[in-house]
This record gives sequence, C-alpha cells and structure tokens, in this order.
Amino acid sequence: MILAADIGGTLARFGCYVDGERLATATLKTAAYASPAALLDAAQAALPAPAPLAGVGLAVAGPVLGDQARLPTAGLRSPARRWLARWAPDKWRW
Repeated sequence: MILAADIGGTLARFGCYVDGERLATATLKTAAYASPAALLDAAQAALPAPAPLAGVGLAVAGPVLGDQARLPTAGLRSPARRWLARWAPDKWRW
C-alpha cells in the first residue's frame, strides 16, 4: 500500500492506494489541528488500518528547509521526517 498526502494551508487530503487502485481517501481541515502530529493522527483514524506500506509521499504547501516543513497559512511547523516517520519509519528517504 502507498499513502499519499497533499497537506495545504486549508485542506489536507490523504489517500491509500494498492496496485494503482484507490482504497480510501480522507479530507481534513488543516487549521482544525494544533500540530502536524494531531493532523496525522486524525488522518490515520479516518483511513482503513494500514496494510504494510510500500511507500509514503507527502506534499506540503510551504517551504521545506533542512528537515523543517512549514505551512505558514495553517501555522504548522515540524521536522519533516516526523511527518513521514509517523506512518512508516523505515519507508521514507530524505
């Protein structure tokens, strides 16, 4: 399974895919969450229990400098590796 996410200042969209087929999606209001961890926890709760992940891809609407991802319009900032490691600590590459 592959987890893909587009995390914007207004909405965060998440999708799970297997063999190119979409299994499930979740759309959340980014600003409703106090931290990236809270946003990812909500997304994980909204999606089916993950099968073994083959990969994770995140796109964020803001700068990624060093290991810091920032979403200025949502007021969220976090080390980017934490965003990826939340679901698959052994599947991401920096």
